[in-house]
Amino acid sequence: MFDYSTNHSDRVNGMQLLQEHMAPSALYDSSERFDPPKCDEDTRTGLLEELWGWVENPSTVDRMVCITGPAGSGKSALQQTTVEEAAEHNHLLAAFFFSSGDARRNHPGGFVATLAYQVSQNIGETREPMIQAIERDPRIFERSRETQARTLIVLPIRKALALSNASPSSWPSNIFIDGVDECRNEEDQSHLLRILQSLAISERGHLKQSGLLYHIELSNYDATSDIRLYLRRKLHDIGCNSEYARTPTGPWPPSKDIDTLVDNASGQFIYASTIVKFLSDRRRNPFKHLQLVLTWAPGTNRREQPFASLDALYASIFLAAQEAYAKSRDTEDDLVIVRSIRMFQLLAKHSIKPHVSSMEEILSLDGGEIQIIMSDLHSIVKSWGNQAGRLSLTFHHKSIEDFLQDPKRSRKLFISDVEVALIWLEICVRVVKSADDSVIQGLSARSNDWDNCHWTLFSPLNIYMTSLETVLFEGTDVQINQAGLLLKSATFWTHFTTSCKFVSARDMNWGMLMSRNMKSLVNKARSLGLSGSDPNWTGILTSIEKWRDMVNKLHEDEWRPSSEHFRLMGK
Repeated sequence: MFDYSTNHSDRVNGMQLLQEHMAPSALYDSSERFDPPKCDEDTRTGLLEELWGWVENPSTVDRMVCITGPAGSGKSALQQTTVEEAAEHNHLLAAFFFSSGDARRNHPGGFVATLAYQVSQNIGETREPMIQAIERDPRIFERSRETQARTLIVLPIRKALALSNASPSSWPSNIFIDGVDECRNEEDQSHLLRILQSLAISERGHLKQSGLLYHIELSNYDATSDIRLYLRRKLHDIGCNSEYARTPTGPWPPSKDIDTLVDNASGQFIYASTIVKFLSDRRRNPFKHLQLVLTWAPGTNRREQPFASLDALYASIFLAAQEAYAKSRDTEDDLVIVRSIRMFQLLAKHSIKPHVSSMEEILSLDGGEIQIIMSDLHSIVKSWGNQAGRLSLTFHHKSIEDFLQDPKRSRKLFISDVEVALIWLEICVRVVKSADDSVIQGLSARSNDWDNCHWTLFSPLNIYMTSLETVLFEGTDVQINQAGLLLKSATFWTHFTTSCKFVSARDMNWGMLMSRNMKSLVNKARSLGLSGSDPNWTGILTSIEKWRDMVNKLHEDEWRPSSEHFRLMGK
């Protein structure tokens, strides 16, 4: 707490109070942001020229620039490079760099004070009216941020403009904000954007008047050539400065290795910079460790972790999304976001694309819940639904999948493929067991005529197969026994086989595909000795084989479906 005594012998020092409420680590040149990310020489030249054109043109109609893109696409590097250039040419009015990992700049508490301090330094004429405003109202920093912005930035600039010797054409006019999405609270993020808008449309003088938003989406820019240049230059320098001998001798890095790294980067600069940082450690042999990077695969048991900084980024995104979801839903389940992503991954892996609405019903979610789950993952998830309303998960970068599938990388966020498959098996059994007779019989109609309830039943028929395959081929004995316990329900098998009969009679290709998959599963189960050692699996395998024989008879046109064949056992 600050003592704002009105004792005349101890006058409040306005500048001191301003500095006490700012966030020094948010400054572009703060010593606490040592070696911030920047664009390497001769890279991102087109984008930097585009941004610089905006910086140098005070009369442009686009009064606000917004840079968006996936995590690791280079947004902060572009911002830092542009800010440093703007400062060098007297175009920088103020800048603020948010960071979720810094308690002083992962919230907007010191935001206005930090901008105001820089305004006072870069436009000297604003300093006195700003200090006077603080000394008149020492509790200004407890007021709304809109009031702070107006009192400490807008009004001092207006007073400076009113001076007879004012020369605004020589004043800087650009404010840069980096990482708004790293401000922890979504309401605070929205609040910040409103403050920035109010500054941009200030109706008089030096701050820019209303205009259009200029949007730069980094996904629309091909960074391949820049990444190639960056990797070639950086790795060459590392090789030249290394004390380790290269065997065999020759140009390093080889072009084929650069090609592999560029391909793995998939346009994401953070992948390339992570590799460079890993190989730059003087304690490591760069020639040997480059091969480690090139041959790394999920689950590799190695002491070295080349993607540690990348993993930290992904973990922070998932944890922040989980925190926001838990807060909005009042849940203590600290893996619900990652678990959902892993479950959707299994579907995408096997090209299962259920309707989003039916998936929400299968998972017992409220309508629109999947969108809420995905809302804070936009920086790593490229898309989760297609135009037809089907669930289809794709990531911006393959390394996200690798991260989730490797326990050494994702650590406490790790959920194995088999755990995911067991979750799906339990859900499939529940949905199929509870299906109404009319819904099951409705599967005989064309899929175009199905209602959501039919898709809700049809999807588990497919998911069941892939989940059971995962457990049998990858699970431990304990996990396989768990699956056996889940699948021993007679009601489930009655509903499952009858549902499959209807679909197979209508779509023979689907039926034969299921039959082949069933055969593979039966063979695997028998090779594990399940048929003779586990009574649960004995019944399950018998049921699977009977179902497979039924499909084969359908294919031979020896079996004629009729309503009598589909009478359902009571629950």
